Amino acid sequence: MQINITSVRLDLDRDGDALPTVLNHLDAHSLSPPPGAAWTVCSSAWERERIGRLRHAHDQLRTAVGALVLRRAAGPRRAVARAPETGKPWFYNSRGIVHTAPFNLSHHGHWVVLAELHGVQEEELDHHGIQAIGVDVTTLDAALGPKNYFNVNSAQELLSVFGSVLADHERTILAAASQPRVVFAISWAIKEAVLKCQGVGIAADMGSLSLIWCQNLSSLVETVWLGLSSSPSPTWERAQVVIEQETSSAFQVWVSALDHESVVAVAVSANTSSPICAHTTPLTVDDLLLPVPQ
Repeated sequence: MQINITSVRLDLDRDGDALPTVLNHLDAHSLSPPPGAAWTVCSSAWERERIGRLRHAHDQLRTAVGALVLRRAAGPRRAVARAPETGKPWFYNSRGIVHTAPFNLSHHGHWVVLAELHGVQEEELDHHGIQAIGVDVTTLDAALGPKNYFNVNSAQELLSVFGSVLADHERTILAAASQPRVVFAISWAIKEAVLKCQGVGIAADMGSLSLIWCQNLSSLVETVWLGLSSSPSPTWERAQVVIEQETSSAFQVWVSALDHESVVAVAVSANTSSPICAHTTPLTVDDLLLPVPQ
């Protein structure tokens, strides 16, 4: 199996001027909604209304680009719809058949990231027919970005503001870390990716997840960040970590740095013995405005 990552780095000022063009590319399609339950078709009008409800221009841009990334991934013969109750996006075709290959989207700071899992065998699908995947990107710059509104930098400040999302042993690791913001960002990204993989997202209690590290966390930080200097594409590292929670599940977790300010984590439900590798395709907003590849 392979994790395909599509990453789009935004220039929030320059690309912000392109928001009307991005919205124009979210063209309505002629496909009928999937049969059965009350699916929400992500038409151009629906996307515009959703994006228009956001107060901040940068949030509007990130959400619009995320919608365009999904539209590109769906391709010319499929469309995007939101499932009833959960609101989870799915791809479907002209026959109304939902495409079950798993994917997940995250956007934060300068980045929009789509993770797709390819090569899943039928026997590796879960009881819903889906091999789950979750992705989260977290920005270190500007006090970890807009995920909080505090100027937190030191381990003591992080523990004061965010201690409730960490288990006791995680707080001990953070307090002793030489790069506490990076350690916290990795922990946050992994937890959110796991929760999204489970289909609950950040609305669930992050403190209910406990990260038991089976490796030196400092070595993971160094490997991921040093990869930025030695390779033109991000270096993906399998995190040697066990996720403990009340609802026991197994996950494979992968971590990378998109740049020196942003970390991304991908979690895959690990009901598989198949090897998994990760590959990143970097795009720009200009790339997304080109015709969708056939």
